[in-house]
Amino acid sequence: MPCRQCALQQGAPHGHLHVLSKPITSQTGGKIETFYSAPIIDGVTVVSYGDLIKDVKKVNKMENSKNVRGVLAIAMLMLAAAFVVPNASAGAMMYAGGEGDNDMTSFGPAGGKAHFMAYVYNYGDADYSGVNISASFDDASWTADIVYFESYYTGAHGNGTADLGGLAFEDIDMVMGIISIPGSAENGDSVTFTATFEADDDSAMVEFTVAVTDWVAFSEDETQSYVEGDNEVDCAASASCNIYSITVLNLNEDDISSNITIGYSGADIGWTVAGDDWDQTDTATLYGMEGDEEYIISLEISLSGVNFPAGVATLAFQAWDDSGYNQPFFIVMNATIADYFDVGVSGSGSKTVPASGGEVSWEVTIKNMGNTDDSFDFSFDTADADGANWATTGTDSGSTSNLGWKGSGEAAVHNFTVTMTVPGGLGAGSSHGFTMSLVSSSSGATTADQSFSATVAQAYGLTLSSPDDATKAPGETAEFAYTITNTGNGDDSYAVVVSGPSAYGPASDQVEVTVAAGETGQFVVSATVPADKQAHTQSGDFTVTVTSEDPGTPIFTEDAVKVTTAQVYDLAFESGAKSISVVQDSSGGITVNLTNSGNGPETVTFALDGAPAFASLSATDGVVAPGSTISVTVTLAPTTDDATDSTIFTITATGGSGTAVSSGTLTVDVTKKSTGGSDPGTDDIGDDDDGGIPGFGLLAVLSALGMALLLRRR
Repeated sequence: MPCRQCALQQGAPHGHLHVLSKPITSQTGGKIETFYSAPIIDGVTVVSYGDLIKDVKKVNKMENSKNVRGVLAIAMLMLAAAFVVPNASAGAMMYAGGEGDNDMTSFGPAGGKAHFMAYVYNYGDADYSGVNISASFDDASWTADIVYFESYYTGAHGNGTADLGGLAFEDIDMVMGIISIPGSAENGDSVTFTATFEADDDSAMVEFTVAVTDWVAFSEDETQSYVEGDNEVDCAASASCNIYSITVLNLNEDDISSNITIGYSGADIGWTVAGDDWDQTDTATLYGMEGDEEYIISLEISLSGVNFPAGVATLAFQAWDDSGYNQPFFIVMNATIADYFDVGVSGSGSKTVPASGGEVSWEVTIKNMGNTDDSFDFSFDTADADGANWATTGTDSGSTSNLGWKGSGEAAVHNFTVTMTVPGGLGAGSSHGFTMSLVSSSSGATTADQSFSATVAQAYGLTLSSPDDATKAPGETAEFAYTITNTGNGDDSYAVVVSGPSAYGPASDQVEVTVAAGETGQFVVSATVPADKQAHTQSGDFTVTVTSEDPGTPIFTEDAVKVTTAQVYDLAFESGAKSISVVQDSSGGITVNLTNSGNGPETVTFALDGAPAFASLSATDGVVAPGSTISVTVTLAPTTDDATDSTIFTITATGGSGTAVSSGTLTVDVTKKSTGGSDPGTDDIGDDDDGGIPGFGLLAVLSALGMALLLRRR
């Protein structure tokens, strides 16, 4: 039998454990990349139970189970490395875990087999005299005796239960579980299988899931390469398209009547999936399968968008049937995308200047539109503007920094500003400008020239005042008074448009304001704070746009205002009086609740008013969130020196606004201590707390326990 103690003490050579991502090799030699990869210890691959796909009817189940044991033995080494040896006071301590075909789930058809591995580890410092494992299911029709247990280390075995013998401290045992799935089970059934370890007075349970399925879908395709931008319709001839296949396998000798569907889970607009079996709903459906049938779905997958950089991409598909069964792992395909170079420029174009002349500017954006990093050289031709004595700035030749690929956001963008100054006194329609050219540093590709020009137009103009932002309570309306000044040379009608958060109902009292040349006009913008807004909430910008009736390019101006929600203060204790009777030399408590009905958090201070000297508060301050309640408790602990009488008092809470509120009347009756009997103990009046500590997940428990043991070791 294998040496359990040696596995823990020695581990991998030199104590090194490496977990690498590698294709799984089945016993028939094929690569199965859709299941989890096997860990590797110093270059020796331990094959995982990934052979369900092609070898389900060919591979000896016991041999597969041994493969699983190898994987789990490595997992136990990892587990052991996370713990330290406890001190002498720890005693025997049990940890249990397990593994299925895919995490804690294993698959098999009705009447077939499902395989699991459960393990138990004594990480205390004392031995267990005897360990038993037993089986149970959450479905009464699945009886314990359909489970065959066998210890990997001792060979102990049994149906439904097995006596594993003793378990020394720092020792492990791994138990193979083979479930004979009832022939009455139906495809899509999911049953919880619980393996329970019992050792002396300790016990631990490991829960698995048995998924009953007649079929499995997978792909064994190698990585394929793509080049962006090839519009060839024939996929086989296109550099932007490749043909992949998905194999669907009937695990039974009997026919399958269920409809099996394959769908694309990597729903990215950069990829297009097509094929004879692929329909308009972006799925492929098999309408039943013959016994032992293997059906291959051929897919034409095209790189049709701009959402992937050069390098490696992963495409994922999901499989399910119309009985409600979903295959619990993705079908994964891999691709490589070649370098593609391109560039885009925005910000160029024609500008209009008034008859008085002036400076116009362009915010130029150079964007890398390739799928890999690139830089670009730019140059300007200003001969036309120079000939008209229209001065330009920012038009020297230069280069961008290295820009990220087109999908990298701001990292793909280079911005700069160019300006041109137009002299005054020129006739309407006078126009001049300059051009810009770009060259890719990586590919040498040149873009078309970008043109920048300015044209003198008829004089129109306006200015708009900018009122201050407002602060209002929920339900109140803020008003912003605006003044338009017509700086043009003729009457003008200005359209007023208000946009912003719709919940505030922003609006203008006028949609159009007519103003004579050199005169002013007014309008008012209003916004009402919603009743449910929290204190200090800002509305976001209300943008006010005022546009001239200029028949050419309209002149407009914008302003932005916002509303801040004022805080409403509303603290109150629960209503009603409370009382308590406390025996001398004992203690009791009265708990009261304070509710914040305002719209913002309040920092409150608590004080006793009229309370006896033996009274104390559980807290003197606290923060109450809006709509929330906090509790404060008065602890009353009279001694035999305190008089046996009744005292009435209150608790006062003072909030951030400086306003104080008081609790209902609180009464304590002190009674004389009896000369005999047991300790009177304590009594509390107020809210009960019957909550417990919810169970943490296994990982959280292990993490906490590992840290505790480490501290004890130190």
